[in-house]
Amino acid sequence: MVSEFKVEEIPEQPALSISTKCSSEQLPDVLGSAYSKIQDTLKKAGEEVAGAPYVIYYTMDMQNLDIEIGMPVKREVLGVNEVEAKMTLSGKAATCVYKGPYKNIESAYNELAEFVKNEGLRPKGIACEMYLNNPMEVSPEDLLTKLSFPLK
Repeated sequence: MVSEFKVEEIPEQPALSISTKCSSEQLPDVLGSAYSKIQDTLKKAGEEVAGAPYVIYYTMDMQNLDIEIGMPVKREVLGVNEVEAKMTLSGKAATCVYKGPYKNIESAYNELAEFVKNEGLRPKGIACEMYLNNPMEVSPEDLLTKLSFPLK
């Protein structure tokens, strides 16, 4: 199920992230490892997460995904090793919220792409997922994922 499609202004926010490449089959393990490393870095810095964890997809080649895995923070925190201090994506984006299992998210991407096309919008060619709840705390059917296509 997909909520209302809209264009919104996304504010810039400090974040810690890890950039990597992997296949879609490796994604769950890669995300778990990256989020753990980011949380360890935050803990050592005495900081906390200040928003939804995210993944930015710079390519959608399912065998060679080029991604940035991150967590927003309240203020800039120094990165350590592969954990880098960054700013989140900002600017105008076409967005929607998908409710359901991650394995079925492709339909939401297709619907968002159709919205972008119908509205005559120009996407930058990247996608972002923000995870609004925790898969360890809710059933797959109740997972909420905000999808966004940054716009030119």
